[in-house]
Amino acid sequence: MSFLFALLVLCVFAFTTAEEIPNRLIWFDSSCSQRVQNDVWKDVDQMATSAALSLFTPANNDGQRLFGYIFKTTDGETQQFIDDSMAAITDTATGQESANVLIYCDKDKRWQHATSAQVAGNDDRPSNRKAWFDEENKIVYDPPNPVDNTPGCMSSGPVQGQTYCNCLTSNDKCTITLCERAVTAVFLALLDFRNRDLASDPRLAKIDYFALLSTTILHEIAHTLPNKNTLLARWIDVQGPKGPYRWGGVSAMSATQALANADSFAYFGLGAHIQSQGYTIDIGGSIYQQGQAPASSIGAFIAKPFQ
Repeated sequence: MSFLFALLVLCVFAFTTAEEIPNRLIWFDSSCSQRVQNDVWKDVDQMATSAALSLFTPANNDGQRLFGYIFKTTDGETQQFIDDSMAAITDTATGQESANVLIYCDKDKRWQHATSAQVAGNDDRPSNRKAWFDEENKIVYDPPNPVDNTPGCMSSGPVQGQTYCNCLTSNDKCTITLCERAVTAVFLALLDFRNRDLASDPRLAKIDYFALLSTTILHEIAHTLPNKNTLLARWIDVQGPKGPYRWGGVSAMSATQALANADSFAYFGLGAHIQSQGYTIDIGGSIYQQGQAPASSIGAFIAKPFQ
């Protein structure tokens, strides 16, 4: 399975403290199945909750260690920032109008080429450079200097989801499209394995196996959250030593890279959720029954709890 995520952010925000992280009010379009809206969203919510609990429980060495594997820091302020960011994504909107993150599973069909009235000069651009416009949400998609401007879920590439945040009517409004290859997979969330022993099955005993649709959603929502550690002031996809994605990518990053990288954020939520089910994740991303990971595989790095 390919885990390629795409992001467009053209609006820049100057958030400077964790207290300024606004709640994400999530709304699902009817193009997303009830399974996505219910079971998968429940999994996302449990990821965020588990991440917070793993930080606020001083005796939870597994949670502190996981934080250290991913974010490479013992700083309490950083832990508070991650916790506040996780806490900001657990709310659902009462309706489409009140939402500031709207999630679609429509293959990006709502997008049309913008007119010159919507994007100046667009009618005169070559077809592969034309900007796109989401009339329903008043969002422009016009990435700088791409090879092809096609919205992510319309493309032939291995994109799982794409986030758009260039809204003409609200600086706080973003949309997410979950691509067909992600929403039609057999397994969509950790809940699909509720009756399985993850540690005893060699096919399952790696965190990457569970980077499913729920992890994609957490990753994409991260792109809508403010992050003072990036020039775009949002979580981005960082090209670390081993790329932005999966355990190999996120665990190889420096602290500075990890604190900007959306998949690092998503993998902390995923890992904390797995560990809340009675498992331990080691430094290589392997899953063991809690307390059974070899000492040589878990390392000595334990991030300190909140002060």
